[in-house]
Amino acid sequence: MFSPVIPPSQINKPNRFTTPESKKDKKYHSLYGLYTLGAINHPAHRTFQVKTLVNWNFYQNNQWIFEEDLESFLKDESGDVRNRIRLVYNMIQPMVQLYIGNAIRMDYTPKAVSISEFVINRREQELDRLKYFTKLAQNIPEIAPSIKSKLPIGDNEQETETIFNNVYVDNYEKNINNLMRFVADKNNFDQAKMELSRHIALSGLGIHKGYEWSGHQVWEVKDPLYFFYDYGAKRKDLKDSEYMGEINYMSPVEAAERFQGISNEDRIRLENYATQYPNGNRFLYHYIYGETSGRVPVFEVYWKDAQVQEYGYVIDEFGYEYLTQINTESNSYTDKDLIVPEYENHVKFLGEGKKKKELYVDVLRYCIFSPAQIIGGGEDIVFEWGIVPYQETSFLEPSNVQFPYKVCAWDYHNGLVLSPVDAVIDPQRLANRMLSIAESRINNSRGSGTVVDKSAVDPQGGEEEVLRNINQNKPVFVDSRGRGVQNVVGTYGSSIGSDTEFVYEIAERMRGIMQNISGVNESMTGTSGSKVKLVGTMQNEIKQGSLLQENFYFTISEILLQTYQSIASQGKRIYADSKRRLSIVLGDEGAEEIIITKDMNLEDFRVFIKRAMPDEAQQAAANDLLLQLRAQGMIEEQDFANYYGRATMEDVSTAVRESFKRKQIAAMQMQKQAAQQEELAGLQQAAAAEKLKQNQDKTLSFAVQQDRLDKMHDLEKVNARTMGKIATDTNRAELENQLPDKSVNVSV
Repeated sequence: MFSPVIPPSQINKPNRFTTPESKKDKKYHSLYGLYTLGAINHPAHRTFQVKTLVNWNFYQNNQWIFEEDLESFLKDESGDVRNRIRLVYNMIQPMVQLYIGNAIRMDYTPKAVSISEFVINRREQELDRLKYFTKLAQNIPEIAPSIKSKLPIGDNEQETETIFNNVYVDNYEKNINNLMRFVADKNNFDQAKMELSRHIALSGLGIHKGYEWSGHQVWEVKDPLYFFYDYGAKRKDLKDSEYMGEINYMSPVEAAERFQGISNEDRIRLENYATQYPNGNRFLYHYIYGETSGRVPVFEVYWKDAQVQEYGYVIDEFGYEYLTQINTESNSYTDKDLIVPEYENHVKFLGEGKKKKELYVDVLRYCIFSPAQIIGGGEDIVFEWGIVPYQETSFLEPSNVQFPYKVCAWDYHNGLVLSPVDAVIDPQRLANRMLSIAESRINNSRGSGTVVDKSAVDPQGGEEEVLRNINQNKPVFVDSRGRGVQNVVGTYGSSIGSDTEFVYEIAERMRGIMQNISGVNESMTGTSGSKVKLVGTMQNEIKQGSLLQENFYFTISEILLQTYQSIASQGKRIYADSKRRLSIVLGDEGAEEIIITKDMNLEDFRVFIKRAMPDEAQQAAANDLLLQLRAQGMIEEQDFANYYGRATMEDVSTAVRESFKRKQIAAMQMQKQAAQQEELAGLQQAAAAEKLKQNQDKTLSFAVQQDRLDKMHDLEKVNARTMGKIATDTNRAELENQLPDKSVNVSV
């Protein structure tokens, strides 16, 4: 059971640094691709294949595959077959199915966060814009209602900033998160979780491959048996590998349809190979790679190559010094945009007085080919080659290129991959042996009966009388001739003994050992037959088993984390090149946002993965929390009705924040109304005081006037009396003068 062997004379690794860029042609790519196939000869690769095939066979109930089980156990020393069958008690399949089931039910929620300085500047720009409209509304009160109906602004800048901090969401981050959800749904990541968990459980390696196809980012789960890599890698995610690749088996028609650029002569070579080896081929064995008849092996390999690129500092749209690649199709910056940097570390990086610098940056190259050593003919059939389009890199770290394969091992050390099933193979074999021994003993067991010495049977009745009496429980008379009955009559039997039950007990012990190793215990599967097990004991067993399985689900989350990171980095560039597709995905506004910011290098994002409980458990926990929050008055009745029975914990958290925002805005409105009412009350009080003062002034003025009138009236009365007296005296004198006789007294 070995992998193919590439002749050492053909493995000539091209020099990536001495080969000029103009010489890195099709021949260069095919030679480097052939060099990477040397990994198939590595002992670690063969060990991985053998181990994975054993685990798969045990998983699918084909567990009697080892020579020592077939020869030494099922046969005796002479080579004759013993009375034993190949009995299988498959304890591996339920263990793997539990891993798969938990992985399917577990939710992996991604979130992309921008780590670029552009997001800070964009936020400040938006806040400044809202403050400008706030001032405009203050200066022109006639248009204030119209502005407030369209923009989240307040009556002053402080109020606008408070509202902004509560409601601001970066549209670019929102669009990237929407894009990740779209790609996940389009590529059925739920199905991918199931396939990844099965491969990790049985082989220890999960592989998720992403690439561009027809304007979309496509993701596929790859079988680790068809995968090879640089076995000098040290990391369990294999990011420090120098190369990676896979083996595909294609029909000649499929290869000709997918790769239109090959010559008709190459198509004929592919057809001849598929026809010449109809029952498998001389290169790869049928039991390793499945049915390969009528198909041709096509290798797809990727490696990190070196390329000289020009870098320099420019001024971005926010006025910052920014190191970027220049004079490329993917970047609009050229030599005319370069500046002499001001910061000391920037000057030190480029050199005194220099504006640009040539850097060796790793780029990802690939080659899809069928080697001539396998297909036959003079040269390799090269289907595609060159620099990988839409390479996944970080613009903050342009030399950190990523492979299209998102890989993580359950456990890894120096090229050796371990899986959870590896450690339970031998206990499974021993359990199978014990059950086979027990079955053999049961098969050899017989019933019990009576043994009678034939010479002691009475000839008159004969053996028939003896059998009749035994069946009718009547006494049996024999002639013992003085030897005693016990020497003439006896019993025989070969029924199942207690030692057979001990064999079954050994098999059960093996099952317990397997559960202790894998962490899949009876309490987790619900198969515990004990009726006296305490609840606390069961919970401890579940907790312990969960801890042993934690590394398994962490491996899946690492693969999905790399996948979502690729969507946020590579996927956005794929969809940004097709405005129509992006509009379908995110809507016209979201598509325009990405197109506008494309000149800003589309920014860098860091993706986070949060593992959550199954949906049912999340909803139950969310319902309990909603009840508590409602009782405490921390969530509004409308939100409680909307979220109860259909929300997760994150939805509840969002509802609490939204409720708080509404309460805060309502509190601000109430404060504003209270201030307005207080101001109105103050104005009313001032008006009342003014009116009271006016009334008092009027009262005082009336009193003064009345006093003045009274005084005038008194004066008039005095004057009147004075004038009356004067008038009386005058009249009297006139009358006296008119009287003839002055002696006559006249009283008035």
